[in-house]
Amino acid sequence: MAAHPPPPPPDRRTIIGDAIITASIFIQLVISTELTIQWNYVQGVQSILPVGQLIPFCLGVGALVKVVWGALFEEQEEGCGLACREAKRKEEWKEVARLFFELVERRSGMSPRVDEEQKGKDNVDENVDV
Repeated sequence: MAAHPPPPPPDRRTIIGDAIITASIFIQLVISTELTIQWNYVQGVQSILPVGQLIPFCLGVGALVKVVWGALFEEQEEGCGLACREAKRKEEWKEVARLFFELVERRSGMSPRVDEEQKGKDNVDENVDV
């Protein structure tokens, strides 16, 4: 199977346009939520100390830190960016799967793949008229 060349990176105008659209959607979401709280006279949500407010706040801060960390410190390979990273992750998962099947073979004494192949052969033998 031939590898496809990675797509070209988006130009600066596209990135800025996407950022503006994302920010405007986020602002609209926050404003609509806050206005709904105000118009419906919801009480007791102005503090961050209750658990119902603290947990989402911590999750949001964690997500923000992860995004900023990735944007500032994550290495990108020259020329292919995300496509190269995805290919590397795919290879890592193939290695994890290989190690998993080796562990299963050691524990059970038989390979799950061999069992699957044997079942397939048995089914073929049952369907053949003699």
